Amino acid sequence: FWEARTRKELIGPPPQTQSVTSIAFSPDGKLLAMACDDNLVRLWEVEAWRQRTNLVGHAGFINDVSFSPDSQFIVTASDDQTNRVWRATNGQIIVEFKVPSGYSFSACFSPNAKFVLTAGADRTARVFDLVTKETLLELKGHDDVLRSASYSPDGKLIVTASADGTARLWEAPPSYSLAAVREFQGPIYPLAFAKEGGLAVIASKSDLARVS
Repeated sequence: FWEARTRKELIGPPPQTQSVTSIAFSPDGKLLAMACDDNLVRLWEVEAWRQRTNLVGHAGFINDVSFSPDSQFIVTASDDQTNRVWRATNGQIIVEFKVPSGYSFSACFSPNAKFVLTAGADRTARVFDLVTKETLLELKGHDDVLRSASYSPDGKLIVTASADGTARLWEAPPSYSLAAVREFQGPIYPLAFAKEGGLAVIASKSDLARVS
């Protein structure tokens, strides 16, 4: 841990030898989820700096980990073609969403915590309904692997980033593309909306980060 203002290291790395592939704080700041290259997510209590539990079940590399807005649930994206939702209190699997083919690179909750948004190697972003456990939307239009997908803070828009060099803005729902940003050379990597919702931050392999 580092203090943002002073850049001072407060706590050193936890006692483990595995590489960390993705990391996320819970919105309430009480938990830290670390996805590692042994296909486990280690869940840590921040204040006590002790491990609460492991999220066990993926059969492949975990590419992304994210908390729900209320800090009660965790979603993961894996090379095993699944996205899993877990209970943060005890690491219990709530639901598993499978994709037809290819790796899943990105997963996040909608701002109202009713849906899970995923992006993967089959060039498709999907919205899963956590109540019905069905696929609500499939967002198609990219020409290469999707690296990332994110909701706007109000949940009305989705932005996707692809190795085809474009970022696309979608209305959610219905599922149609509002705009395509074609200003990049090479793949585009994980992106996010600003809290106010009017700006999207995009990073490309050309070592540029842009605000659109």
